[in-house]
Amino acid sequence: MKKIDSSDIVLIFANCVPLIGVLFFDWTLFSLLTSYWLETGVMGIFIFIKSIYLFKATSIGVFAVNGFGILITCSGFMFGHFIGIMALFSVLPGGDGWTGLNLFSQSLLQLLTMFIALMISHGYSFFYNFIGRNEKALIIELVKTGHEDANSPKIGEMIMGNFIIRIFLIQFTVVLGGIILALTKVTIYLSAIFIIIKTAIDLVLHRKKHNMVRLN
Repeated sequence: MKKIDSSDIVLIFANCVPLIGVLFFDWTLFSLLTSYWLETGVMGIFIFIKSIYLFKATSIGVFAVNGFGILITCSGFMFGHFIGIMALFSVLPGGDGWTGLNLFSQSLLQLLTMFIALMISHGYSFFYNFIGRNEKALIIELVKTGHEDANSPKIGEMIMGNFIIRIFLIQFTVVLGGIILALTKVTIYLSAIFIIIKTAIDLVLHRKKHNMVRLN
């Protein structure tokens, strides 16, 4: 099994931000769920950047599918997830149609904090793995030597890293965990367990993605 590297550690620290927020800074369940909602967008940003890097070396198809295609996918996931969070807090006891939006405006500082943490985590992984460990060069070599077509699913997977599966599992964990926490009158201990589970899933998928690229 591959040793934990620095990008794994940065990912863990980024996921500790909401844990610290819940334990010491009174982050609410809403802040927690919307913080993870942001992660879809951050992941999409860096996949788009990877597609730009690979564009000249591969083809317009790679850029179109993995670049603009992922922006559309991210937008859809984020819209659906956002509506789900708004709906959840609107139907909880004491909630109404404006509850979610009011909570959103009250959570801007927490969201900004989480956004910065996520950008650092995914940005570090981008420079450490994609640039520093030559994942970019490995993908380009596969295409230029003819081992893989530029538009093949395998190249797309190496760029996106099972993005759809990763986002689905993270979103499923977040939504299901959020419902459970809401229905059980959330405590900081349940929130902490939820964050740890989400972090473990995120770490496993992160390591699997980068291992797959290096093995090729």
